[in-house]
Amino acid sequence: RWGTPHAGDIVCAKMPWNKDIIVVKRVAAGPEEGLDGYYLLGDNADNSLDSRAFGVVSQEDIIGTLVLHIPTGRALSAISSAVHWDQSHQPLFSQASVQYG
Repeated sequence: RWGTPHAGDIVCAKMPWNKDIIVVKRVAAGPEEGLDGYYLLGDNADNSLDSRAFGVVSQEDIIGTLVLHIPTGRALSAISSAVHWDQSHQPLFSQASVQYG
């Protein structure tokens, strides 16, 4: 754990009814907003099992906050084509914008 999650953070959490299932969701609200836990939402609102179905998640069920996201597939390809490396192995970004998602 790297501290208390805040709204907007992405967290890994245990499902309230089955602690063996881990979900990755965005914190929509938490104790700072007056809740007794964390209200978690998936980024795909039309097809997400999140706090709209299982309610708030307790602090004890929050495993940690996401600190690094490694893109895959098209996203990684888009980033790879936009980054070039100089002789000292420092990244040089092209002028093209990188968009994925």
